[in-house]
Amino acid sequence: MTQEILQVLDPSHENWVQGGVFSDLRNSTNAFHPNPVFLPPPNSLQRAFQGILKARDIAKHKLVLFSSLTPLENYIRYRHSSVDQIIGLWYTHKEGNYTDREIKALKRANVIFIHSANESKKISRVTPALQVEMLAAIDPLRFSRPASIGSSVVWVGTPVKRKRPELIIELAKSLPKENFRIIGNGWSKSEYWRAVNSCSNIQYLEFSGPLTSEQLDGSDIYLMTSEIEGGPMPLMETIAAGLTPICTDTGFVKQIFRETQITSQLIVEPNIQEITSIIHRIRCKDILIPNDAREKILSFDFPRLGTLIHRNLLQSKSDFR
Repeated sequence: MTQEILQVLDPSHENWVQGGVFSDLRNSTNAFHPNPVFLPPPNSLQRAFQGILKARDIAKHKLVLFSSLTPLENYIRYRHSSVDQIIGLWYTHKEGNYTDREIKALKRANVIFIHSANESKKISRVTPALQVEMLAAIDPLRFSRPASIGSSVVWVGTPVKRKRPELIIELAKSLPKENFRIIGNGWSKSEYWRAVNSCSNIQYLEFSGPLTSEQLDGSDIYLMTSEIEGGPMPLMETIAAGLTPICTDTGFVKQIFRETQITSQLIVEPNIQEITSIIHRIRCKDILIPNDAREKILSFDFPRLGTLIHRNLLQSKSDFR
């Protein structure tokens, strides 16, 4: 069995944020196998056959990192992994209770790399697997300069319920003199598209993948309104671009704020009045983020993250539960 870490992803991750993050990890260090495996669910005879063959190849690797619970669940469906195999799980979030199959997958992981303390509590109730609290990473080269100064409030994400997309639209309607930018994917097919187009102070940018300073030029505030997040990655990216974040308390927001010494006053309840008040205080320079917040967040690069993952997998004892 090779000592390189094999990445196993759900096919849906290939062209989305997770696929980009795992690609950056592979390219940052020689600790990872150069060719990831995209493990399909057994929802057709052809896919089931492909899955069996791919699971056989996965079993040849001693160190494996799964991109989420879904590919790990499917791997367990296809075959019993070797007792010598050490399995890492990249875990962001889970809406609702775990299914029996998810619990089985969690128990099979030797190391679970988590993004927030809140999710850690949920996992601890079902498995004794080693948990490593991990802030994700960004590529400093994408933020070699801060974003150019502007006055737009940026909201990043897809129009899914857990992100509360209706709030950015309500906010834009209530503050017609403010400029807003939505950086998203698939909004034109959503129920919110007509409302977005009716707001002359909302600029929409269709985009997928990691952000850069260029997409954030002309902005000064990042707004995150989510109920549940697996990060959010744009929090790290927008701080790296020099923006001031306003966030609800989810994912690794508190951890990022603590690492960068950003005031907790910028963690808000998801209501228009409170968000409006915070925007006003930022505009009046009543709330400032530390001058070195950008520098600190840029230190969370992919080589650091790759080393952390590799070290914890190697130190883990293979314990088939």
